[in-house]
Amino acid sequence: MKDKKTNTNKELILDKVLEFSKDKGLFDCGIIVVGLSGGPDSVALLTILKELSNRNDINCDIKAFHCNHHLRPVVCDEEAEAVKTLCANLGVEIKVLDFDCKGFSEMNHISEETAGRILRYEAFEQYAQVLETSTGKNVRIAIAHHKDDIAETMMMNLFRGAGLEGLVNPKSRTGRIIRPLLCLKKSELVAFLEESGIGYSTDLTNFEAIGTRNVWRNRMFPEIGEFYGEDPAVPLTRTYNLLSNDLDFVTSKAVESYKDNLEILFGKRFLKASGIDALHIALKSRAIRFLWQETFGELIDFEENNLKDCLELLANEQQGEVLLDMPFGRKAYRHGDYFGFAASTEVKALAGAIASQ
Repeated sequence: MKDKKTNTNKELILDKVLEFSKDKGLFDCGIIVVGLSGGPDSVALLTILKELSNRNDINCDIKAFHCNHHLRPVVCDEEAEAVKTLCANLGVEIKVLDFDCKGFSEMNHISEETAGRILRYEAFEQYAQVLETSTGKNVRIAIAHHKDDIAETMMMNLFRGAGLEGLVNPKSRTGRIIRPLLCLKKSELVAFLEESGIGYSTDLTNFEAIGTRNVWRNRMFPEIGEFYGEDPAVPLTRTYNLLSNDLDFVTSKAVESYKDNLEILFGKRFLKASGIDALHIALKSRAIRFLWQETFGELIDFEENNLKDCLELLANEQQGEVLLDMPFGRKAYRHGDYFGFAASTEVKALAGAIASQ
């Protein structure tokens, strides 16, 4: 890293992202695909990563991915053209996908924001898998969350009634998703783009007090900051860092307990019910979530009421086979001391196999 006394503000930001990301191993891959919306955050992320690559500070191919959700007529198409031009100027390969976000939200009875997030992350994963197959390189997806997002998400989740996972969110890495900008504030990203002379798109709805996140961003935080005389993101980031350490410790213990009680039968994962039920609730609940995630590949829609049902199933001695309904037609399954999850179509064959043990 260069002597900071001679660095410009732009160079200091590059060095800050590099130090933060290297410390957490975010760039330990062959390809980084940047989720590029065209707004200031993602444009800054792409530019920073490309410049770090140009400086030979990271040894990754940099690519971009843009999702056109077609939610704002004309504007979305203009943004798609703008990101193509940006990538051409930076010498970055970009892939653009078009989604019927409105139709998907109506079909699944979810908000357009939720629909867009689901479609984006599914597309990211599919593209990453295609790249890994074609290149043989490990692929990670870079998302432009920053320090202000930490503060907003923490408060939103706090008032929803979240545990540690909800308060320590977003994290620097989740699976293949990486967030190299969590060390920077939004104002620093905008300043970086201004110094670099790079333009970006602005979604004016972000400045309206509509929706939970925008209310925190545009109304609550300014009032809190004025009252305390300090940007709320600063103390909230300190709290985030403290809780992150606690979460890492609890998670490591939960992983140990999960592995100690895990059994593989007929290619399926099961937990020893008696062993899991004897754990502290903090470890017990995480072990159940780990099992769901490893069985189905995600945690989508596994909610508090589902967890409560599973805990009760573990706590009570069962005779024979017991099934509980779970999201997406899936089942929580217990037979004797075996506890697991399965698709409804698999349950009958699984029960017969276990009974024959």
